[in-house]
This record gives sequence, structure tokens and C-alpha cells, in this order.
Amino acid sequence: MNRRLVLILACMSLHVRAAAEVQPAVLNMPESEVWTGQRLRFFVELRSRGSFSGAASFSLPRIPKTVILKVSNPVVSSKDIEGESWFIQQHEFALFSQENGRIQIPEFEVRFGRRDGFTGPVRDVKALIPAAEVTIKRPPGSEQFGFLITCDSIEIREVWEPSPGPAKLGAVFTRTISQKAAGMTGMALMPPPISADDGIRVYPEPEQIRDNTNRGDFTGERVDKMVYLMREPGTRTLPAISYAWWDPSSKKIFTKTLPAVTFEVAAAPTSATSTASSELSEAKLVWLFGIAATLVVVGWQRSLLIGIVTRLIQTFWNPERNASRMLRRACRRSDAASANTAWLQWRSLQGSEFESYPGLKTAVNELQGTIYRNVSAGDWNGVSLGRAFKQQLAIAAHDRRQSNERSPLRPMNPVSCSGKR
Repeated sequence: MNRRLVLILACMSLHVRAAAEVQPAVLNMPESEVWTGQRLRFFVELRSRGSFSGAASFSLPRIPKTVILKVSNPVVSSKDIEGESWFIQQHEFALFSQENGRIQIPEFEVRFGRRDGFTGPVRDVKALIPAAEVTIKRPPGSEQFGFLITCDSIEIREVWEPSPGPAKLGAVFTRTISQKAAGMTGMALMPPPISADDGIRVYPEPEQIRDNTNRGDFTGERVDKMVYLMREPGTRTLPAISYAWWDPSSKKIFTKTLPAVTFEVAAAPTSATSTASSELSEAKLVWLFGIAATLVVVGWQRSLLIGIVTRLIQTFWNPERNASRMLRRACRRSDAASANTAWLQWRSLQGSEFESYPGLKTAVNELQGTIYRNVSAGDWNGVSLGRAFKQQLAIAAHDRRQSNERSPLRPMNPVSCSGKR
């Protein structure tokens, strides 16, 4: 009886030791060398003596210039290990890298739930996936290209709304660039540059990534949308964008270039009849000119009256003052569209050497970001822009007073050395 008990305990001990020696998670990497931007497949195998419970959670590592993502759903099976039957979950991953040479995949953590059999309480398992090393090869002759992917072909399209061409100050153009390639994830496709002429402000929207998977094979798509605001008059240019990919079957590098785009931006009208700069109604203009005509016919004080009329017209018909008044009024109402129109009009009257102080520049960027990045205009508050614009006017007035005090003009009718005029 005692001998039988000893044998049972010994068998149980061997069984527990064998189970303990089986790793709950292992890494399988069929290949460890790929081209730049090519998909590298590897697998993580999870093991359990009983059934799995819930979804496994992976803490994927972050590697510079490298994307790692999980592909589709796990494959569930069973396997005999150390003479015992184990439940298996196989998870597939894909790695894409723009690095050159050897890169290290550090160990990372996986968490999953399992049971001892088909029923019973769920036990949480935490395991480490061992580290690995892969090699990224740069295709020969590709040194001149920066971003490079490896695929059979890629589809690249761009759409402008409206079409580029002559534009007015403050005009907005939307550019949509779409990329699509088989065997790729949209995350591994090249992001477009956002550099532009100093007279153009670029507002990039978050990229849209669409991956369609089918039994481990997938097609990746990336859509980038950018909004361009014409901020300064003159000839403004967006540089060309070049895409390059390596086809391993033909061993050739292919390229596609989206050509440079030029805008001829016209300056904003400075006429007092423009709706952005004039607040005089047609009736007021007729009234002013009627008075001017009446006063002119009075011959005995014609010069004096003409001077008075001229000063009146300059007072009420001042584009800069009208634009300033419209901007402050729009800020008080938190009317983003009217404030942007008034700002562009006022800014166009300041000349090419104008430089706003940082607080005003920040407030204007917030305003234009609200308008041109699909943000609800009702969320904009004009208090900060109104305060910054008032500060800008105070700084300009202070500078003018200092300039007048330092005027180098000699006094009229100077006194001579003899004391005679």
C-alpha cells in the first residue's frame, strides 16, 4: 500500500516537472532577413494545458523607424509536447522597417487567461516573449532615396479641391493623397512632407489607415489630407513629392513623382468699396459727395472747404481703420469667419516688412486653425485675439511716437549766430 502511494506521488511529481519545463509562450521566426520596407512575418505560440479564456494581450515593443502589428485572428489547435496534449494559440505578426542592418526586437510581455481543463476557474498567465534579431537589407542603388518600401506595385493618387491655380489672399486648397499596396500595412507607407513656401500655411489632418486582411494576406491603404491657406501674395510653390519602391521579383526600383504646384496669389483689394474694408453704405457715400460738390462751388472759400472735405473723406474712408474696427467687433462677437476676413484685409495693408508680436501670431494661428481644420467655428472665443490685436496697435502707436521724438528735421527759421533771423 505504501509502495503504491509512493509511485503515484512520483508520477505526479514528474508530470508537474514536465509541465513546468514547457514554456507558456515561444517565438517562431521563419525568416530573419528582409528588404527595406518589406513585410517580415513572425509568430507567437501560446500554450495551455486547458482551454483558453478571453483574448491575449501583447505589449509590443517600440523600435525606431519600425512598425510591428498583429495580423488577423489567432489559429487554435492542439499539440503533443513532452508526451502531453496542449492547447495552442498561434498569433501572427508583421514587421516593417526603414532601418538598415541588424535591429534588435527586445523581449515583450504577453498576458492571457487559461483553465486547467475545459471548466474551472480562469488563471491569468503572464509570460515574456524572448528577444530576437533581424537584418534589414538596403536594395542596391537605392541610397539616393530616403523612404523606400518593398512591394510588387503601389497605387498613388492625388486630388485637389479646388484645382491649383490663380488664387486670392486667404484662399484655401485641400489636397488628398492616397496610397495603396498589397502585402503592406498603411502604417508602413510614406507620410507626405508638410513643408511649403513661407507664404503658405499647411494644416495636415490625421492620416486614415485602412488595412484589409484575408487569411493572413492584406492590402494596406493610407490617405493623407492637407489644407493649404494662402497667407501672402505673390508666387507661392509647393515642392514635388517623390515615392520609391523596390520590386524584388524584377530587382528594380520604381518611382512616381507628384509634380510641384505653383499658386499666383493676388493681394487683397485696398479699395474702400470692398465689403471687407468699408462700412459706409451707398447712401452715406452719396451724402458725402453731395456735400463736397456743394462746398466746392462756393468760390470765396473753395480751398478751405476742399481741405475740410478731404479730411472728412480720409476719416470715414480709411481702409486700415475700417478693417481694424471690423476685426475688433468680430472678436467681441466671437465670429470666426468675419474675424478672419478682417484680419486678412488689415494684414494686407501693413506692407511686406510688417512683423506681428508673438502673442498676436499665436492668436491668429488659433483662429485660422479653427476655420481650416474642420473645427467647429462655434468653439472659437475671440477674447484672446481681440486682446492681442489691441496690444499690437498700442505697440505700433508707441513706436510712431518714439520715431517722431527722434525726428532729425532742423527747426524752421533758425536763429543766426548774430541773433538776427
